[in-house]
Amino acid sequence: MRSNTLTAIITSVTLFTLVPAVRAQETHNHQHAEQKSEAAHDEHEGHDHTAPHGGALLVLGDEHAAHLELLFEPTTSKLTGYVLDGEAEKAIRIAQQEIRLTVAGGDLKSSAALTLKGIASPLTGEKPGDTSQFEGSEPALKGAKKFNVVIKSITVRGKEYKNVEASYPEGNH
Repeated sequence: MRSNTLTAIITSVTLFTLVPAVRAQETHNHQHAEQKSEAAHDEHEGHDHTAPHGGALLVLGDEHAAHLELLFEPTTSKLTGYVLDGEAEKAIRIAQQEIRLTVAGGDLKSSAALTLKGIASPLTGEKPGDTSQFEGSEPALKGAKKFNVVIKSITVRGKEYKNVEASYPEGNH
């Protein structure tokens, strides 16, 4: 009888000790799962890319299918556009001969239309109509540090993006 009582006491003590420990572990594991889920969400929400040429990144489409990096030289008023993949790492050649855009606001006294023409590169074999680089200049931009830009239309990998808006040098990323 003594043995049964002792066994019952040990069993009760063990259960009272283990059940809270198991529940604490379950809560701990659940919290880790929530933290991982939140971290993954935050990582996606704060998903940043670095402009490879040091310019401003414009996201094309809600799904980050591609980017257009704009690099501006205020002393010459030259604006260069680079068409990049969704990670803003690799150049994407597009069939357009030119990219038309409007610049306004910021340091500019008036709005201006600007056409970036496709650039040939003997190094990569790119040529207008099959290039990832576009350039143009507009005297109204000379000396500007900030302005707004609207890309009229750009087609990348068969998908057309219209009226893409951004601020320079911030971009829309």
